[in-house]
Amino acid sequence: MGVGANYQSEIDYYYSVVTLAKTEVTDNPISLIYSIDVANVDGDVGYLHLFDADADNVTVATTVADIIILVPILQPRHIVFPKPIRFGTGFTLCASDAVGATGAHNLNVIIGYTSGS
Repeated sequence: MGVGANYQSEIDYYYSVVTLAKTEVTDNPISLIYSIDVANVDGDVGYLHLFDADADNVTVATTVADIIILVPILQPRHIVFPKPIRFGTGFTLCASDAVGATGAHNLNVIIGYTSGS
């Protein structure tokens, strides 16, 4: 962890059905993502888009996601990062039916993260 960074000691868990509408997990300037569990509840392939940005700075289908995760039909994904992924601006996400985030999709998401300043 960087010099001067203050992180909370416990992992928070964010749970929601994520859609094409952008969803802000946190607007804290530093977030560490430890794990992502995602299940596809629609009848087609889905994509989870993660943005290192405050929601005010994300325009769905225009802003390029920092991470995109393919989620097959009826095949839940459980991803644990051996070294947490660091987002330095904020943490926003959305779900879509394409890499370009153009069509709506529903994904059940649980994310383990910490945030600090």
